[in-house]
Amino acid sequence: MPRRARKRSNIGLYHVMLRGINRNDIFHDDMDYNKMLKILRLVSSPTESKDKVLPEGCAIHAYCLMTNHVHLLIQERNESIERTMKRIGVAYVSYYNKKYDRLGPLFQGRFRSEPVDDAGYFIKLMAYIHLNPVKACIAATPDAYRWSSWGEYMSDTFDRTQSLCDFSFPFSGLTYEQMRKAMLHNNELKSFVPFGDDIRQMDDAEAVRLATDAMPQGVGIKNVPMLPREQREAVVRNLRSLGLAPNQISRLTGVSETSVRRYVK
Repeated sequence: MPRRARKRSNIGLYHVMLRGINRNDIFHDDMDYNKMLKILRLVSSPTESKDKVLPEGCAIHAYCLMTNHVHLLIQERNESIERTMKRIGVAYVSYYNKKYDRLGPLFQGRFRSEPVDDAGYFIKLMAYIHLNPVKACIAATPDAYRWSSWGEYMSDTFDRTQSLCDFSFPFSGLTYEQMRKAMLHNNELKSFVPFGDDIRQMDDAEAVRLATDAMPQGVGIKNVPMLPREQREAVVRNLRSLGLAPNQISRLTGVSETSVRRYVK
């Protein structure tokens, strides 16, 4: 079956997700996270090559490096999104395979992307990307997580001249300060799920494995209904963001499907 054509953005702006093969971890220690950040800085900055300077391939407006996947808000500059993502993938896989003495692919197929063509959706994605660690129950707040661009926007002590992110947004009137204000009120967007309705229905075997891996430490799948409500909602929203259907989440956890749909609405 031929690949479905990638949807194109009118302004070259995309939300991109790169996931580990079989949803395996792709980051194990600080060195791994820092290597990916170094690669992202390389593809989004001018680089010297022989006797000339190559312009930046892309602009990165936001990022979050999770244990087994990466989220990027990335805009084409002097090369296509496909070329940029290939450079990122090749560089990181080469590093990873050498470090961990392994062979073969590291990422799950080709990267996933969706076009971003309006400011409202851009702001929602900013919230979604930075709330990933909170929804996964590995950080209480976005600022408590080290491996995202939250600090580049929100920290008053961060040196913006050293930023990996590009703050020149491709929308008229949207400024850095406006973006900061919008991000301060992002909790209301915790249930937002990107990629529209094309999250595939997975079989129960895969759903069980994902749900088991996603549980907070010491919590079993069937213990979810007994969690405090806020934590229960966070677990359900995280399972939905991983691609589990509401009826699967209900069947596996014991939380009623009505409650599941209310939590992720």
